[in-house]
Amino acid sequence: MELRKNGRDFTVALGLPAEDALWEGETLLQLRVDGIPIYGLQFTIVPGWVLNSEQQDVVFIQRLQGKKGCFEQVKAVSKTFGYLSPPLLLVAVLQGIAAAWGIREMAGISARSQYCNRKSFDDFDWMALSKRVYDEFFSELCATRVSADFYSLSLPIEGKPIETVETRHRAAARKKRAVRQEVSARVCQTILGFAAEPPPQPVRRLSSKSQRSQELPAA
Repeated sequence: MELRKNGRDFTVALGLPAEDALWEGETLLQLRVDGIPIYGLQFTIVPGWVLNSEQQDVVFIQRLQGKKGCFEQVKAVSKTFGYLSPPLLLVAVLQGIAAAWGIREMAGISARSQYCNRKSFDDFDWMALSKRVYDEFFSELCATRVSADFYSLSLPIEGKPIETVETRHRAAARKKRAVRQEVSARVCQTILGFAAEPPPQPVRRLSSKSQRSQELPAA
């Protein structure tokens, strides 16, 4: 997904994560502003039975991480995309991908089981930060905590009923929801469009003899 607005370039690229991050998801969605990576979401498509789901496949978010020192770029994303935060924008893109692939369920790792929390960090309380990034984030999406290890929510994401939002915040909530839906629909249509394109036709190579016969003038 690419968008140029207000003189800035916003891109969400789909690719492979760094080798040392493979344990946190096989595929990377990376949000870039003017070519600078500012946020990443890693996910894996897993069989439903792995997560005790009745769905055939589930898209499983295993990592959400921003880059330090990118406050100005994050602010630009929020302003451009209807006050969506970078993780909400990436989840909207992922929902569009899932829709194109016919996947109807999304799961998210809990802070307790996120891979980075197995490491030792002495400079700050990593678990407290992870709870905000993972547990609180998925709770805001109205995901159900299926176990101590992960959350689950049906697709498309409904979010909390608008009636439960404070009156003064309802207009902003509706705008965020509309932008998420627009982003997801655009991504889904783009992927389906690629799938509908006919495969490239093979180039027919002429033998030297045939090529010479075509080059010779008629008698």
